[in-house]
Amino acid sequence: MPDFVKLLSDEVNPTWLWENQGAAVVARLSTGCCLLQAPAGTGDNLRVRKKAAPVRYRIDAKLRVLLGGDLNFAGLCWRESGTRRLVVVGMYLSGVAPGGFLGISVDKYTRPDLFSANAAAMGNSSLGPSFHMRLEDDGVNRRAYFSVDGGLRLNSLGVVDLWLDQSNWERIYSEDRTTFMTADEVGVFACAYNATYPCGVLVESWIEREYPG
Repeated sequence: MPDFVKLLSDEVNPTWLWENQGAAVVARLSTGCCLLQAPAGTGDNLRVRKKAAPVRYRIDAKLRVLLGGDLNFAGLCWRESGTRRLVVVGMYLSGVAPGGFLGISVDKYTRPDLFSANAAAMGNSSLGPSFHMRLEDDGVNRRAYFSVDGGLRLNSLGVVDLWLDQSNWERIYSEDRTTFMTADEVGVFACAYNATYPCGVLVESWIEREYPG
């Protein structure tokens, strides 16, 4: 089982901590994935599992969002520990499954239960509920990307090289790293935004590396 799965789901490990847990849960699955599930409920109520951010980093995660009700929303996030501010990057459902469409949104929150502003959006995304997401901070800007396949390529030795080709990554967000907040934490979040349907996100992989260059 990958180390990140143990850390993300181990309640007593100090590396990953809750922000606004409420009735949210994390669970390790037999497949090696980790599930973060947020309970049903209306309004802003981000349920966040977070950790300290590296210095100048790139994080690639493979996610599967479990969205069944209108406005269910889940993905990855940046957080500023001193103010509790967040910038979240995720996929949401507009309508009710299976007839609704999936969209991508980048939103800013003054705290987990107080929305501030939308920073970027892509309605009617061609991505399915299983996709790859990248967060990066090069010391100047923070950026977010989405991909169908993660942009993985083989180098001349036939080994997967995460830096070799980024052509399959689509950037949705880029901003000065000190705008609105200066993130010192990264994490996974889910928010139901629906009184009937809970929602969740499966983290299938998490690769954390120093920003290249």
